[in-house]
Amino acid sequence: MNGNDSADNTDISIHLSTLHSHLCNFFPAIERIAIALYQPDSDMLHTYINSTHGMESPIKHYQVQLESVPSLKSLADSGQNRCVDDLSVYESSTKLHSRAIINAGFKSSFTLPMKVNGNLLGFVFFDSTLVAYFGEAERSYLTLFAQLLFAYIKHDFSAIQTLRGALRTASAFGRYRDEETAEHLIRMSHYSKLLAQCTANEFDLSESFIEFIYQFAPLHDIGKIAIPDVVLFKPEKLTEKELVVMKTHVEKGADMVDMMISEFGLGTIHNIDILRNIVRYHHERFDGGGYPYGLRAKEIPVEARIVAVADVFDALTSTRPYKSAWTLSDTMAYFEKESGGQFDPVCVDALNQCLPEFEKIKLRYSASVN
Repeated sequence: MNGNDSADNTDISIHLSTLHSHLCNFFPAIERIAIALYQPDSDMLHTYINSTHGMESPIKHYQVQLESVPSLKSLADSGQNRCVDDLSVYESSTKLHSRAIINAGFKSSFTLPMKVNGNLLGFVFFDSTLVAYFGEAERSYLTLFAQLLFAYIKHDFSAIQTLRGALRTASAFGRYRDEETAEHLIRMSHYSKLLAQCTANEFDLSESFIEFIYQFAPLHDIGKIAIPDVVLFKPEKLTEKELVVMKTHVEKGADMVDMMISEFGLGTIHNIDILRNIVRYHHERFDGGGYPYGLRAKEIPVEARIVAVADVFDALTSTRPYKSAWTLSDTMAYFEKESGGQFDPVCVDALNQCLPEFEKIKLRYSASVN
């Protein structure tokens, strides 16, 4: 892999843990720092990274609609911070996140919304096992600390947006009009995230790793920009020679991503190799019969195995100029047949388990032409 040597591929949660340890030199009773991100198109707030001392994180792989949490919704609207001196006021709450925090023994909390140009990015949470721990001095320091955390996180997502914008612009100038519609890219990124969440325990995926899969999945086939129209848009079956040309989009895409990262100075994005791996390896097959390298099973990066299932699921269940959408039963029969062949069996099992959620995503992000 021709990676950028300056890329910081350390999981961002490790950096948070280090910062948390330094913070505890001044405020030792802050046992938990957590960051949740907001997804405006679905109104979903979901866990992203956390550092919890002395115990497992009480909330992992969790999401909830912001509208259903009035206390946080009011913070999002007002932009104000919130200090709760005694979390026992939430003991009667039916919300999973409130119950989890209380059951873990936390007694007080300090919460700050993160906004960019008036738009909500997420929240920073500080929790302590002491009642009324967050006094004026603590709140003042933690407000500054949260702003630095926010700037740190914003760097990654701003850089990703720059990268995605640059590649979209290149696509427009390259007259890239393949079946990769905007709706397809949105759906398959949500499918990829859902599959990653469903396989998180099996593959030991962190929540930040899952978020970067979601962010990078839409760029999987960017190399098709470089494929001649006569091949890319051919409605009939490709000849052997044309198929060879089509397959070059993988390595061309990987080269384009490396060039963009270098030219735009984006090598410091955390987990940037997730993007490279998705672009370079999502056409490999679990049985070793894929391309361009013929990797098999666990030789294929897990993010590429996940995106492959998401991509094919949407391709099969969507209408294209050259085909009708497959039924859900035919699609699942295909995945069952190719479990262990084209696809990782763990990902196929996850697809079966999460199928109702896949259907919701398809309905939410379906274009009128489908």
